[in-house]
Amino acid sequence: MKSISEAIQKLGVNSLAILTSDVVTRASTLLVYVLVGRYGGDQDFGQLSLGMMLLYTFHVFAVAGLPTLLVRHVAPRPRIARRDLIHGYVAALIPAGLSLVSMIAFAIVMNYSAATTLVILLMAVALVPYAVAMISESVIRGCQKMPWILVGNVPGSLVLVGGCIWAIYTGASVVTMTSIVVVSRFVTAFSMHTCCMHVTRESKLGRFRFRYAWLMLKKSLIFLWTDGILAISASLNSVLLSKFEGEREVGWLAACFQLLQPMLMIYRAVANSCFPMLVQRMHQRQGESFGEICRTLIMLLLRLAVPVVAILFFLAGDILVLVYRKEEFRAAVPLLQVLAFTLLLDLLSPVIGQSLWAASKDRIVLCIVVVNFVISSTLSALLIWQYGIMGAAWAILLSSVVNMVQHYAYFELSIGKLGLWRELLRFVPVVLLPAACFMLPLNIYITLAIALCLYFGLSLWTLRPLVAGLALGRVIEPKSEQGVSL
Repeated sequence: MKSISEAIQKLGVNSLAILTSDVVTRASTLLVYVLVGRYGGDQDFGQLSLGMMLLYTFHVFAVAGLPTLLVRHVAPRPRIARRDLIHGYVAALIPAGLSLVSMIAFAIVMNYSAATTLVILLMAVALVPYAVAMISESVIRGCQKMPWILVGNVPGSLVLVGGCIWAIYTGASVVTMTSIVVVSRFVTAFSMHTCCMHVTRESKLGRFRFRYAWLMLKKSLIFLWTDGILAISASLNSVLLSKFEGEREVGWLAACFQLLQPMLMIYRAVANSCFPMLVQRMHQRQGESFGEICRTLIMLLLRLAVPVVAILFFLAGDILVLVYRKEEFRAAVPLLQVLAFTLLLDLLSPVIGQSLWAASKDRIVLCIVVVNFVISSTLSALLIWQYGIMGAAWAILLSSVVNMVQHYAYFELSIGKLGLWRELLRFVPVVLLPAACFMLPLNIYITLAIALCLYFGLSLWTLRPLVAGLALGRVIEPKSEQGVSL
């Protein structure tokens, strides 16, 4: 049985692979925006932005929650992964096809110009290869071979970046660039499928049954409702701000959220990598280590989040001006300072949410999401109406508190004791000693540097049990289970 330290070490490798893959994908997309924004016309940029925004919105419905279900199917039974892969492809074709038709219908109903409609129509084609790629990626995640996800995403990203550079250099139209985006999605689907076939080369294919694919789709609908509500909730504050305030405040909120994305990407990477391991342990009835893995991951994420929050809080103005190159963004400093604290609250949700899914508590997760949506929409409407953009910030922070309390309470009620308070008390000295540095009469940059050095030194010292005896051989062939206190 794997020890907790060996399990965390393996999760670290898988998380790094998923994070790197996410960075590569997002960086290639960002580069396309930058190239079109700098060298294309305003209309071209607007058309491409609209098409990409609609594409990402319909992504949620194109996969219909199948990736989460597939990971949970494959993780405890990797030897039949190829059977789930083939049935997953067939199941995904139905929602992907419906999403494609819906996106085309949306473009026609909105009565956009001919050029804009053509861009949206081409983007809609990319939904099918996206669904195929996500099915392959989910099977790879279930087999806990996350580095292959990075390998599968690289070819498509290279085609996207290389193709767009060529299009800009030759003065190609926005329709040509849209076609390059679609081609890159097909390349990603093919490369991810190839990687998945390599990962599952020892698994059994089995007999194809359409009824099994249809059953998978029906069971995945609960994940679709959850993802759909989350997608709507994510854009709620921007919509309300645009109604009660204006475009400038919407831009400030989006600018601050972008600065939180690196840490949120780490949260998602850890969540995606821990999910199959938690499913496997739940299937093997190793529930005694379930809470310990979650507690260890939460404390590790907390150790990463604390210095990030400190930097964003004390250097908010300088960071905003440095990133966006405009002094007027200093007006968004209070907004960023409030939103920064959500990083300390939102780190529970990825780990505990995945553990609830691993324990087949799907309805509980849906209940959490619905309650969060009702409370957050009510708070946002009232506070934005009364206090404008700062009302939005406090609504988001209060919603994060509600989300954290719900996840913690449902974990203890439905799975077992998490025992997080004991670990938090042990973590207090690691935070208090560096915090005392801010009493020194020094420049904020010098004070922050001293505090961070002291903080990381104390954190590394307390993490010694987690890395003790680290060796590749032990990770590959572990011998015993042991606890780790952080």
